[in-house]
Amino acid sequence: MTEEQRARFLACFRGLEPQSIANPFLDRYRWVIEQACIGKLEHPDNDYARMLARAGKSQLETWFLTLSAQFGHQAPNDESLRLCAKYGPLLSMGAGLAYVECLLSRMGVQVVPVDIKRGGFRSGCLPGLPVGSEFMIVLEGDETYVRDCPPGYNLLMWWPPPPIAAPPMASNCVKFFRGDYLLYAGMPSMRTGDLEFHWMLRHEWKVKEEVLLPGTVETDARLWVYERNPSAITLEGPARVHALRRFEASAEWQALVASLSAVLQGGTVQ
Repeated sequence: MTEEQRARFLACFRGLEPQSIANPFLDRYRWVIEQACIGKLEHPDNDYARMLARAGKSQLETWFLTLSAQFGHQAPNDESLRLCAKYGPLLSMGAGLAYVECLLSRMGVQVVPVDIKRGGFRSGCLPGLPVGSEFMIVLEGDETYVRDCPPGYNLLMWWPPPPIAAPPMASNCVKFFRGDYLLYAGMPSMRTGDLEFHWMLRHEWKVKEEVLLPGTVETDARLWVYERNPSAITLEGPARVHALRRFEASAEWQALVASLSAVLQGGTVQ
């Protein structure tokens, strides 16, 4: 790459600054970008990466997908970890490999990670990937686990399933949750979380704090802290169904579904 090309390439990313909290996922992500920038990036040496390469994925795509399989869908940064710590103790639903939760635990935050499939990728669906030590025991359970959450815990949802790739786990968690604060890491494009989840965030909750997460400028990943809106009118029955249908028919939601469908067909969900 020329200097101009390198500058344009690096301008596509954010959150590459050195951090003070030990974070192997982000360190590895930063290394991949640096190697790509100087033209020295090669495909990772593992079975999963070789399968992706045979499918025609670029070196950069192969690395991003491999890192997602090893660590999770989004690397945290210092700012997001400290914001999560501020609202502990936390019940983390859809924790996957519990990478973020492990870092929080090492910071002294009381966090309970729960996922419908304990162990995630480590259970063997993607053999041949190196496994790090930045993980913790994940309790196996679905969204009904939120009903039995001890008082005082806030809800963490780090990259919940996209709206057309999984049942409405995110909205079910919020329905069962009785705490004061909901922490949600995802994208403004609503590629994470189901339709009713996003409708509830807009009509029954309000943003208290937010921070940017590492990644591409295009995806614009963020961590939001929501608090209950005491003035919100809770819709039930036919009125709620009607409101959800209007939201589903909106240009905003339809554009999301079309975009996400194309991404899923290409196998490059971030």
